Amino acid sequence: MPVVTEVMDLETFDLVEEYADVIQIGTRNMQNFSLLRRAGHANKPVMLKRGMAATIDEWLMVEVHHAPEKALSDGSGINQELLKDL
Repeated sequence: MPVVTEVMDLETFDLVEEYADVIQIGTRNMQNFSLLRRAGHANKPVMLKRGMAATIDEWLMVEVHHAPEKALSDGSGINQELLKDL
């Protein structure tokens, strides 16, 4: 069974990367740029969760700048009205 685990800080990133199949960056760490930079170098897919206050553009830019080839986006809670402007 594949395991998705949220990594909370740089100190535990290597341990999470070793055992998880997918590394999750939660909404509280969406602007933790050192953690996002490290995620960009991970050997596993990275799932980015969107914070409620984050715009879709901000959320997508995190993906583009830090882990474009291995990012999975969790868009739960996205208002469909916001998507029509993309």
